[in-house]
Order: sequence, then C-alpha cells, then structure tokens
Amino acid sequence: MTAKAQSNLNHEKMDYKQIDFNIQPSSEVAQDVLSAMLGEVGFDTFEPTETGLRAYIPAGNFSDDAVQQCLVDFFMPDMYEIKTICAFTQCNNVQEEIASYIEQQSDDTEIIAFSDITFGSVNQWLGIYKQRPHYHLFSGTNLPLIMSVLLKPKDVYLSDEDIQQIIQECTGSVVYVNTLQAQTDEDDE
Repeated sequence: MTAKAQSNLNHEKMDYKQIDFNIQPSSEVAQDVLSAMLGEVGFDTFEPTETGLRAYIPAGNFSDDAVQQCLVDFFMPDMYEIKTICAFTQCNNVQEEIASYIEQQSDDTEIIAFSDITFGSVNQWLGIYKQRPHYHLFSGTNLPLIMSVLLKPKDVYLSDEDIQQIIQECTGSVVYVNTLQAQTDEDDE
C-alpha cells in the first residue's frame, strides 16, 4: 500500500488534507477496514477509488505518525505497538519525547528501539535506558532487521540468543548491487 498526500483542499470551508491510499489488491472490505482505522485518528470523509481509498482530514488534525501507525496496524494488526519519534524534523525536544514515552511504560513492557547512527545523538539519548528491564537498542538498522524483530512473537521477550541470530541473519542483507550484478554476470559465462 502506498499513501500519497495531496495539497490542502478547501472542504466545507475548512482546510483539509487529502491522502490517496493505494491498496493492492483493492477490495470493499479492505477499504472499509482502512476507513474505520483512519476515522479513529481524525479522518472524516472517505471515497473509494479504483486503486484503493481517498481520505480527508482537517489539516490541523493531521498527524503523519498517526497515519503511519494506521498503516502498520492495517498490515500487521497483532504485532508490536510501534511509536515513531521523528528526530529533528517534527519534534522540538526529542529527549523529552523519548523520556515521556519510556517513563509511561511498565517495567514488564518490552521496548525495542531502533536508531540510524551508532554514536549519533538520538542513539545516545536512547542508550540512557539500556539498564531498563526488557529494553533493546539497535543502531545502524536496516529494514530486514526491523521486520525480523517485529515478526517475532510479541508474547515472549526477545532473548540475547534471538537478538544475535537476527543480527547475524540480517547483516548479510546489505549488498552493493553493482558488484553483485557483475559477479552474477561473470558466473553466467
């Protein structure tokens, strides 16, 4: 599924944001489920399209994080709760947002945090919580790593062995395709 945001529209004398969701394969059931989920985060008008769904939300109520969470829930409804913190683009104080989220969680809640740069500032802020029970911090992450973690059963805590296995499996997923293609071409000869 893809989501494409359109410019703000004047819908009933209010500024609205229009987003087109492409659902493949598209069906009335999928459109209804996604409409209900989007309705919970403030969307109030929906139009079925040939390729999915067009949804409208008052511009002031739009939250990119909420839409992303809806899409995750749509595709993986029984997976982990995912909290996205967009550092430096949408947050005024990332440290406060991280602290607020983690402090709201009970000690038996497993928290799995992903950051991009190992020694970057966001990773350092997330690293403060390494001693917390059931807290895991990954840096230098890639999509296969995130998907592997999210596809583990959520009713069982990740063990050190699980984590090492996931890292080992996903480390090889970073490939320089130009070289790979050259090697494949040579092997074909």
